[in-house]
Amino acid sequence: MITLLSIEPKYRISLFNSFFFLKVRKLFENSHSKKEKERLESVANLSA
Repeated sequence: MITLLSIEPKYRISLFNSFFFLKVRKLFENSHSKKEKERLESVANLSA
C-alpha cells in the first residue's frame, strides 16, 4: 500500500538530486575557465 510517507522521501530525493545536478553543472561550466584548462592540460601532459 502506497502512503504519503512512502512517497514523500522520493520527492525529497529528486529535489536534492536536481539541486545537486545544478551545482555540478555550474562547477562544470566554471571549470572551462583558463586556469582550469591549463591545469587539465598539465595533468594530461604528465599522464602522456
